[in-house]
Amino acid sequence: MTTPTNNPSMTETAPINLEDLALLFMHTDDAVCAIDAHQRILYWNQAAEDTLGFASAEVIGRPCYAVFQGQKPDKKRFCHPDCPLFQAASAGVACPCHLLLLATKQANRVLFCVSTLAIEEECRHNNAPILIHLWRSFPQPCPPTPVLPTPNRGETCLRLVQTLRLELEALIAQENDGSLR
Repeated sequence: MTTPTNNPSMTETAPINLEDLALLFMHTDDAVCAIDAHQRILYWNQAAEDTLGFASAEVIGRPCYAVFQGQKPDKKRFCHPDCPLFQAASAGVACPCHLLLLATKQANRVLFCVSTLAIEEECRHNNAPILIHLWRSFPQPCPPTPVLPTPNRGETCLRLVQTLRLELEALIAQENDGSLR
């Protein structure tokens, strides 16, 4: 994190440590956790305790996928050792927001909107980047994704050919009557 200063010798970026993260996220209503490159939970705020029921001492050092047991709304497993969010972060791609069903301490599944920040340079733990997950309750079940009919390729091609033929005929007619020149 770069601190604004008038002193030119103090303009370098200083690494953020876990205490800085705690100060940064201690007053948010969003649940927040920090995860290292080995997918171990490093930080867990009070809102995380409140939403999932796990005390910080119960989750620090544990694999995030074992705690969250995250699933997409269609019940397909999302959280696992080969994390797609770490893959995206490693490729330099922004991590998209996800609706996930997360496990609570009471073994319920609750739908949350989960955002992820990949922090590469400013915040490192044991020389590895970390991910910050922020989540909040999603107020209602996800609406079902509409299933759209697959267009018939033959019909689509036929409509395209008919449209092109009409446009070509119009061009030929314009050329024949001299309005294209």
